[in-house]
Amino acid sequence: YRKSYVEGMEEIFAKSYELGAKAVFLSGSGPTVVAVLEENTEYFKDNITEFFEKFSHKRQCKIVEIDNVGAVVKAARH
Repeated sequence: YRKSYVEGMEEIFAKSYELGAKAVFLSGSGPTVVAVLEENTEYFKDNITEFFEKFSHKRQCKIVEIDNVGAVVKAARH
């Protein structure tokens, strides 16, 4: 049912896989779509950004690194 929240979601998923994504998913109830890549991030960004131009709503692609450590709690210094 959440497909209706993101215009062209199925097309975006298909294009993301075509461009090399290992996984693609809707974050929460949307509208953020996440694609997981191992390589060729600039190629992906350039091509998916061009692909987004066909849709009526403005979209953007951001490349972010995975945090393999997460939050770290340290003792306070006195």
